[in-house]
Amino acid sequence: MAKQPSTHASNCGWRTHTCYLEMHTRKRYEMVHITDEVERIVRESRVDDGLCFVSPMHITPPSM
Repeated sequence: MAKQPSTHASNCGWRTHTCYLEMHTRKRYEMVHITDEVERIVRESRVDDGLCFVSPMHITPPSM
């Protein structure tokens, strides 16, 4: 589930888009595939060139 995204533009033409995903799992150890959700967020951001940085917070992620 994605929280309300925010987009900011700088004076030099750079634009950032931030969106937080919140995960709730049933098991203590569980893999959650978020590729489709990340692709949707990037599409909706209307950013057509740049870098997508995904940072898992408060967990130890598997090798990506």
